[in-house]
Amino acid sequence: MVGGSRDRERGCGRAREWISLRADGELSEIERLLLRRHLGRCPDCRAFAEGVQATTQLVRATPVERPTRSLGPDPVPARAPRRFRLVAATGLAALAAGFGIGVGVLIGSDRDTPLPIAPQAPGPTIAELPPSVERPAPQPPTVNV
Repeated sequence: MVGGSRDRERGCGRAREWISLRADGELSEIERLLLRRHLGRCPDCRAFAEGVQATTQLVRATPVERPTRSLGPDPVPARAPRRFRLVAATGLAALAAGFGIGVGVLIGSDRDTPLPIAPQAPGPTIAELPPSVERPAPQPPTVNV
């Protein structure tokens, strides 16, 4: 009897689809006849069909509620597109300038030659300072660009 209940479940599922189609007026003549036959012998689907019919009638009889305000997007002021274009153009120009500077630095630098070291001011070297003078911490060389 297990196969019989499975067939009934499948038949009830199909009948409930047909009930929905009938409520929308989309049921074919053959499906209408098959549904009538199924509802004649299945009290559960008959109760389901009555509930769908009552709900459909209630929804269709309810007056349409109009919204109190627009549900669409808020109107955009006429000046917004121009402002957006100005900001976008400024940002694009800044991006292009930064890119150009970066490329110029990369192209202008020669990686094979050492950077020139700036000449130091005349004065005694650390080796020439007397031992009593505190020696300054070594400073990195400065580069002229």
